[in-house]
Amino acid sequence: MNGQWNINQQNWTYTAEVTEFNPSGDAIETVDALNRYSSVQHGYNQTLQVAAAQNSMRKEMGFNGFEDYMFNSCPDEYFRFGTMDDLTDEESHTGRYSIKVNKNKPVIFQKQIAEVCDVDDPCDFTKYFEKGGANNGIYVMDSEGISMTYDVIYGDVEVGMTEVPGGIYVVFVNNSSTHPGRLQVTLSNEEGCSSTFIVELLLL
Repeated sequence: MNGQWNINQQNWTYTAEVTEFNPSGDAIETVDALNRYSSVQHGYNQTLQVAAAQNSMRKEMGFNGFEDYMFNSCPDEYFRFGTMDDLTDEESHTGRYSIKVNKNKPVIFQKQIAEVCDVDDPCDFTKYFEKGGANNGIYVMDSEGISMTYDVIYGDVEVGMTEVPGGIYVVFVNNSSTHPGRLQVTLSNEEGCSSTFIVELLLL
């Protein structure tokens, strides 16, 4: 349509989608319509396929046959450990080389195969509110499951609350032109965590 390709979402289902390419433009990870992944690994300076895996993301598979270490310009060090100096042709399986692990010279391979997710701290209230501003307002950004209490320490304080998308905006206003105001505000959640802070109200 209008010289552009568009996906027709009606009455069809795609068979596969390429989710990752190698530097040479070859597809190395695909996913089908049932969310099943397939992956391949290329070696020899990204010219030959050396491994393939079904029902596996690329980060979940790997192979090393120690046969293509002489390709120093290889842009992909995926699943490679040791160096050319660690190889030997004294023993091998189906190829020409194997890796030699000496007693006083270990060969270490370390690779992260799963994504590391940040652990959500239930007692971290910084994501829930913002304080300060010209009118000393407090915006509770995600008010579901969050309760707020406040105590006026001193001053003539007026409180206003307004519902906004995603939370509640609370404004504390100092009605006095001669004395400042001060409050103690506490936020609590359903996990039993709470956070207390002080709001200072300046003179009008």
